[in-house]
Amino acid sequence: IKVVILQNFRWDNELNNLKPFMVRNDVLDYSFDNGTNLFDGGNEFRRFDLKSLKFLSEKVREITFDDTMFYVRLWETEKRTYKEYVIDDDINGKFLLKTDDEPTVANYGEYAVVKFFLAFDAPIVEGNLYVAGGFNNWQYTKANKMDYNFKRKGYEASILFKQGYYNYQYVLLPNNSKTGDVTWVEGTHSETRNSYTVLVYHRQRGELSDELISAGKFESGK
Repeated sequence: IKVVILQNFRWDNELNNLKPFMVRNDVLDYSFDNGTNLFDGGNEFRRFDLKSLKFLSEKVREITFDDTMFYVRLWETEKRTYKEYVIDDDINGKFLLKTDDEPTVANYGEYAVVKFFLAFDAPIVEGNLYVAGGFNNWQYTKANKMDYNFKRKGYEASILFKQGYYNYQYVLLPNNSKTGDVTWVEGTHSETRNSYTVLVYHRQRGELSDELISAGKFESGK
């Protein structure tokens, strides 16, 4: 039996190879109290609404068009590491493709380059910053990497999105690591509501691969 736990559908910080704390007949107990199966709480997700490119939504400062492409500039954001926790109705990093401007998003939805800016006094030497979430499957690539602008004193990125509603966070990918750290910019709070997915795999004797035999989804704070 192999148990894998995901937080907000991320694979880069999965908990795997967990061993049961206790085995009682046919019950495998994973109720650790030593931190083995704990995630950082993180923070509620940031968001922006691109369902319409005709009107400015709450997080959108400007929409322009240059005959070939829409450009959407979000309001400037700041580090939340030491700010108080504020409850927010996010969708735990997911996204929804939708347009309010046309009948369907599949055939008529537009694309837009979204411009992010995060105020930061100096460049980070511990790693690189990325804009990440379900929209890019929590990947850390050149397409969503942020660059430091010394003149504006902050990190910025321009990323292509299709019309819809998006959650995201600023994630630090430490040097020589494949696991992103959301606490560096976003902070972490025990009150934060997150989605957790528990996957249970079993490998039959003599088989070369694992079989998914059970899956469960749980929401913290509910």
